[in-house]
Amino acid sequence: MKRILILLVGLGVLMAGPIEAAGLGVRGYYWTPAVSGDIRVDGANLRGDRLDLRDTLGLENDPVPIVEVYAGVANQNLTLAYARARGTGRCTLDDEMRFDGELYQARDTINSRLLVTVYDLAYGYSLIATPLIELGFLSQAKFIDGSMSVSSALKPARREKTFLSPIPMLGVNLRLGILNFLEIGGAASGGYAQARAFEGRAEVVFKPMALLGLHGGYRTQVLTVDQNEARFELNDSGPYLALTLGF
Repeated sequence: MKRILILLVGLGVLMAGPIEAAGLGVRGYYWTPAVSGDIRVDGANLRGDRLDLRDTLGLENDPVPIVEVYAGVANQNLTLAYARARGTGRCTLDDEMRFDGELYQARDTINSRLLVTVYDLAYGYSLIATPLIELGFLSQAKFIDGSMSVSSALKPARREKTFLSPIPMLGVNLRLGILNFLEIGGAASGGYAQARAFEGRAEVVFKPMALLGLHGGYRTQVLTVDQNEARFELNDSGPYLALTLGF
């Protein structure tokens, strides 16, 4: 099976966490993005159609859980995060559809599925670190493993494209201490490796205790891929909640 590179936020997906003070901890996210975009997959000398993920394929993504472990020393920190995103769709075609060398007839019922697992390793370094402001940079390596597949009522054999690829990314991270127990922060990063990617987030963090953080924020991600007989565009955005427990 030929491999292509695509990314979901639903899929990762993943975000680099705030720059942490010295210590160890875990963080869990619950992200509910709304996904839009399109995909075209050629195959078997048949040019694929440009398919809207929502309007054509009826793709709906499930909420995305994310688990992150972090370790910090002085003004440096390292995080390792894991996420698994799933999107499914079912629709009836108004017109013919071409996907991965297969022709699906109008009025056929299409079942689509997108699965993405993402591992995210991030290194953060604080250039400025005070109780009132923390400013630093991020260096990330995303490892993405997943698949996009389509089947139909008339052609139940599933056509699937798999993908496995790393994406290096660089970014900045900012945190402002408003009160002893309240912070606001954000991050933005971008990368290029067979794809163009950008992601950003903004959040409010409530810290009732030194080792406990309650997060509420909003995240957006934009991705464009054009390789290996596939053209993929994705824009997913939505709110998230998170809980941090330090040790």
